[in-house]
Parts: sequence; C-alpha cells; structure tokens
Amino acid sequence: MPNSNKPSPVDVNTPIPDDEAIPIHKIHCSIDQRMGFLPQYLGNAHIQFQNRIYFFAQHFIVDYDGGYWEFYHLSNGGLMMEWDNSDNITVNSPNGSSAEVDAETASIIINLIALSDLSFALQADSNSLSQVVNGFHALREFALQHPHSTTILKLID
Repeated sequence: MPNSNKPSPVDVNTPIPDDEAIPIHKIHCSIDQRMGFLPQYLGNAHIQFQNRIYFFAQHFIVDYDGGYWEFYHLSNGGLMMEWDNSDNITVNSPNGSSAEVDAETASIIINLIALSDLSFALQADSNSLSQVVNGFHALREFALQHPHSTTILKLID
C-alpha cells in the first residue's frame, strides 16, 4: 500500500515559476581580485571580451568617451562589468531601438551584446566558447530579474 504522506519526487525539468525564482545578486569584485576576474570567467577570451565592452560602449552609448568599469560576480556564477557613471545614459541598439537608462542597465545591455558577439568569433575554440556562452546565459538570467528587463530585452533582441 503506497504511503500518501511521502512527498513525490521533484522533476528537475519542471520550470520554477517566475514568482519563485531565486533572486540573483551582484557581488562587487575587490581591487585585489581584478587582475584575475575576467580570466576566471572567460579564460583565454577575457581580453577579447574587454575590448568588445569598450568598442560597443563607444558605438552604442551616446556621448561615451571612456571611464572606469567595476567588475561584479553574479550569485548564479555569471559576471558583469559595470560602467561607473551616475548620469542617465542613452543607449542605441543594433536593432534600431534606443532608450535612456541608468548605468547598470546600460552596462547589462553592453555586456550581453559583447558576450553574444564574442560567441560568434569563438566557434573554433570550444572551451572559450563554452565559458562565454555560460557567461551570457547567467547574465541574461540576471537581466530577466532586473527592474528594467523589458528595456534590456528590447535593446538586445
């Protein structure tokens, strides 16, 4: 006779409803960890990624002329570079959209564009490609929980 008090097994393929999603947090990278931060997540592709961040920021952020970028670990295993800027920022998208956002939102957009672009360049390097794809999906997961997720998705799709 089956025990009706016994919990049923959890199906790992069952999606977690949005209202039960585990919050993803960003954790600041200390100054003494900066040198190893990008290689930790992106291996040999870390320089290519950083160059793309600066290139796409110059290309898509109106009036961008450089600046300091903070590094953040994400609690889901991802990474993010965030432009240290307190102004509202106009971001143009490769798809023709644009929006005025804060630095965190602009940085998420630029990071996702850079990771996506880099993934196409790394097709012959499966190890680096895997690291970049994992970084993209972890950051996208963070972006989906962000208060400006609709704007982020509009500018990266």
